[in-house]
Formats: sequence, structure tokens, C-alpha cells
Amino acid sequence: IQEAKKADAAIQIFTNSGSYGSNLFHALGEKTIIRIPNLADYDGIILAPDTFGITGMYDELAELILREAKCPVVCIRKGDDRFYNVLIDNYSAMRTMVEHFITVHGYRKICFMTGIMSLKDAWDRRQGYLDVMQEYGIPVTGDMIFEGDYWKNKGEEAVEHFLAEGRMPEAIICSNDYMAVSVCDALLRRGIRIPEDIAVSGFDDTEEARCSVPSISSMVVPHDDLGIAAYRILDNIWNQRPQEKNVMVEVKTAYKESCGCSFELNKDLLKK
Repeated sequence: IQEAKKADAAIQIFTNSGSYGSNLFHALGEKTIIRIPNLADYDGIILAPDTFGITGMYDELAELILREAKCPVVCIRKGDDRFYNVLIDNYSAMRTMVEHFITVHGYRKICFMTGIMSLKDAWDRRQGYLDVMQEYGIPVTGDMIFEGDYWKNKGEEAVEHFLAEGRMPEAIICSNDYMAVSVCDALLRRGIRIPEDIAVSGFDDTEEARCSVPSISSMVVPHDDLGIAAYRILDNIWNQRPQEKNVMVEVKTAYKESCGCSFELNKDLLKK
């Protein structure tokens, strides 16, 4: 929106609330939003494919765009080979976090909670964990990995899994912050201190993770940069400037209390 305003370009936003229940009619109602805009009228389209919570909704929209739109299309975060893409390097970012746990804090018994494994970013983040563990000669057994849901529903189950049969990991790395928050809650309910007994980390650096007690170490996904990059792709195409198909946006580190690093809370966050 900020970039569009600079160029005095009009922007329209369409979103849906998702469908997390079993009501088929609710899902069908939510999907109707993709047929509201007249796609042929647009000079550019920006999509966030990983925000569609209804099965098949993104695929239906993408096919509709391919048939009706006459403009460049950019996807943010989750790539689509049919369009331009603004992506983050999930693999390298997770490698950075795992290496931090090993080289800075000396952890070796490191468990991993994945995201939804039907999503590419979940595969990339898990592979980053596996490759670093292998490179440092640390074996990974099946009981060290638990498949999560990218939400807060499985923290208790994950901790039960990691602590089964008297096991006590030194650290639990999670594929996103929501899962990390739920893991921390489950550990604290058991009287397990973070990070003194078990260190924890997440991914995305959400406000909830920053304000959590303890604050949760994470990887910062620069959402503003994703939006700016997406608009600039469109602007380059409109003005016939060279444009690569895929643009990578750098993910930064945010090491905080949950991994054993210090963290100074931004008190402005608490005023919102």
C-alpha cells in the first residue's frame, strides 16, 4: 500500500477469514470472494497463497487468473512457477537457527517440531535442521521429530512425545512461533524452566513471541520488505525494466531469552 501510494496507484484488497470447521457451506461461501473482482480490469495482482485456509481455494483462484487476467501476477512467501514470486529462504534461515543452538550454546540433544508437511516451507525448514545436525555429527532419531500444525493445538502433544520414556532434550526448535509458544506453555506447566532446562525457538518473530515470558528466539520475516518487493516487481514490468522470476528477501535473526541469549523488551509493544 505504501509503495502504491507513492506512485498514486489504486489498490484493492480481497481477503477471507478461512474455514477451520466442518461446515461445508461456510467454506463454499468464503470461496465466492475470488469471483468478486473482474480480473481482466487489473494492471497487476499480488497473491499470498499460504493464507488460503480452504482446501483447493488457491488452486481455483490461480486457474481463474490464468484464464481471465491480462496482467503480471506476483506471489508472496509461497512460490508458484506460473507467476513471479517474492520468497524467503526457509532452508538457510533454519540452518542459521540450528547452528546457533549448536555453536553458541553447545546444545546437541536438539528436537524439532515441524510445520504442516504438505507445505514446502515446512519441508525446507525441517531439511535445514536435518542437514546441520548431520554436518555436526549429531544423530537424529525418529523420536526427535514431531509433526506440528503451525498453530497452538499440538504443543502439549509434542512435549509428551519429546519427553516420553524419560527423555530430556536440551532444546526444542519449532517451525514457527505459534508452536513455540504452545511448547513453552506445556513445558512451564511441568515445571521445566526455559532455557535453563530446555531451550526453545520459533520462526517468524511474531509480536506474541516477542512479548512472551520468556521471550522466544526466532527468525524475523520482514513482511514490509515482502510487500515492497512485490510492488516493485510489478513496477519493473509495467516500465519494461528487467525482472527476475524469483526475488529472495533476507530473513534476519532475533535471538532472545528462550535459547539462552539476553533480550531487551521493546516496551512500545506493550502499549498497543
